[in-house]
Amino acid sequence: MGSEPAPAADAPQFRRLHPATVFVGIIRKLGSMIYLIVIALVMRLVGGGEGDWFEYFIAIIVGLSGGLTLTRYISLRYGFDGDRLVIRSGIFQRQVRTIPVERIQNINFKRNVLHRWLGVVDVKIETAVAGQTEAELSVLSVKDADELRHELLRRKHGELEGPDAAGEAEEVWTTTLKDLLIVGATENRAGVIVAALAGAYYTFYDIAKKLWGPVEEQIKQYVEALLGAGLHTAVFVAVVGIALLILAGWIVSIVLTVVGYYGFTLRRRDDRLRRRYGLFTQVMTVVPIKRIQLLRLEAPILRRLCGFFTVYAETAGSAGDKESGGVTPLGPLVRRRDIARFCRLAFPEFDFDQVRWKPVSRLTIRRGFLRSAFGLLCLVGLLILVDQAARPDRGEARFGLTLLWGIPVALGLSACWAWARYRALAYAELGMFLLARAGVWTRRIWIVPQGKIQSVSLGQSPFQRRLGLAKLGIDTAGSRSLAGAQITDLPYEVAVNVQDKLSRTANAEGLWLLDGV
Repeated sequence: MGSEPAPAADAPQFRRLHPATVFVGIIRKLGSMIYLIVIALVMRLVGGGEGDWFEYFIAIIVGLSGGLTLTRYISLRYGFDGDRLVIRSGIFQRQVRTIPVERIQNINFKRNVLHRWLGVVDVKIETAVAGQTEAELSVLSVKDADELRHELLRRKHGELEGPDAAGEAEEVWTTTLKDLLIVGATENRAGVIVAALAGAYYTFYDIAKKLWGPVEEQIKQYVEALLGAGLHTAVFVAVVGIALLILAGWIVSIVLTVVGYYGFTLRRRDDRLRRRYGLFTQVMTVVPIKRIQLLRLEAPILRRLCGFFTVYAETAGSAGDKESGGVTPLGPLVRRRDIARFCRLAFPEFDFDQVRWKPVSRLTIRRGFLRSAFGLLCLVGLLILVDQAARPDRGEARFGLTLLWGIPVALGLSACWAWARYRALAYAELGMFLLARAGVWTRRIWIVPQGKIQSVSLGQSPFQRRLGLAKLGIDTAGSRSLAGAQITDLPYEVAVNVQDKLSRTANAEGLWLLDGV
């Protein structure tokens, strides 16, 4: 008689984050500030270790990050209220966020070594809004994260209709360690090393100058001595330096590829593709097939010569993945003979083996030759001017007429480049799909369902207008942060006709809406 009334059966049951949230938050903040911490530590060592300001600096970081994550752990609750996911947070300033279940596109799980040690996982919730994650629950236990995902799918699809209904997802693609080694070995990340060295040089220049003397002056003297030693010595040292840089970039590329995509597995259940990969940081994501706006096949020249491509999918509203601006790698390494089978995972009605490419205008050869020749001849002219000014006191140049051989070489290279570029540029139409191809060093092939095209833009540079050429840009809902597909150097009349046809088809099909998953 005096007992309290029982809560309603459909009353929301709110849960809190895992207690490890505080510890993970502190470690994450320290990791995000590691650059400043290293600089502060080096400055203290260089300064002789006097004072305790470094300890104060670390204590402040730990204190602030610990306080913020503790507040978040205490205040944040999440739960379902009917067909809505409700997230409550804040102590002084309360915030209640409601996310309709029907608008949720995906739940992504991410775990690094620390997460696996603690038995927790980061959960990111995506909606149809492109460019941002709607909500992030960091961190949850693996059990709570799985229950959240299953409950979400149950409320969205029904007890037995969701993608996670009884039964295992079918494994449709796996990437072996050998495949990852090939991926890393067929690209080069020497630019990453150059950027890192340049950043370290400008950051620690004052420290290096104090420890080892005027670094810049030493480099200048070395370069002058090298140039004075003769052409053969300079060329030999330059070639060795470039070779070492390429080798280092090759090794870095292999390591990053293996670490990033170790154990890559692609599974399929109904209309969803599930990916799982990562050696230290494990990523588990689901890609709804209907959200895929286009496929992009990509291969650097060495990978292409070996007969392999990497397959990417550009999706509408993908925010949980931060790979290359939201592009989702569906297949890190796909053999040329398997491309048709792989593409059918996303587009069952598409047969890549039936594609017949159409060339662009042959006037693109002239355009490519003039552009390339202008740049190379300017470089040769600059080298001649520098060489002539090298020894004004003696009135002679270091290399003399040798550099004049650069002119025919530049013209020959430009002709080869223009022809290769023309051969690479092409487009095709197959049923309701449009394809575009481009790239000499890195070949790219776009496969776009015409019904998912958002816009088709026609552009002309001054030189293209002179030759009667145009470029078509095809954008989908997944091209907000990217360039989309491009068909370069079409005859103007052909470009106008293709633009009109694509616009009419996309408008008639109306498949581009985001809320179609």
